[in-house]
Amino acid sequence: MLLYRQMSAQRKVKYFLFCEHFSKDDTGRVSLNTIFDIVGDEKLPVVPPKFNIVFNVNIEDGDIRDGCVKFRIVLEDPQGKALVKVEALGEVAEAGNVVSNIPLDGKVPFSDKGQHIAKLFVNEKCVAKSSVEVVTGRPEDFKK
Repeated sequence: MLLYRQMSAQRKVKYFLFCEHFSKDDTGRVSLNTIFDIVGDEKLPVVPPKFNIVFNVNIEDGDIRDGCVKFRIVLEDPQGKALVKVEALGEVAEAGNVVSNIPLDGKVPFSDKGQHIAKLFVNEKCVAKSSVEVVTGRPEDFKK
């Protein structure tokens, strides 16, 4: 019983990732195309023409304030400097899973090589982190 309580008290983030294309149909089915964790080009800066940050997070009753939940995403360079900060209020009627997409097509200038960290906040609490590595070189060099 105690194990069940501990598990249920933890925030559940199903995914928090980067992709080129996101779509959601009328039935709520989500399609993600070209999921990636490496961005590369022959030289810096690299500005991906298609760039989405997508997440699926479980919202709890305590997260909902006046029918809304505040989501914030911060994308940091390898030195911890914020490249992008996005905030949005989401209308949430009840606890459950929320799937959302932050389109950043052509808006993220990666100027440094290395791991860039994205942080997902629900209200003021960081609930997930994801990383994308920026590399330079030939396309065949980008594979892990």
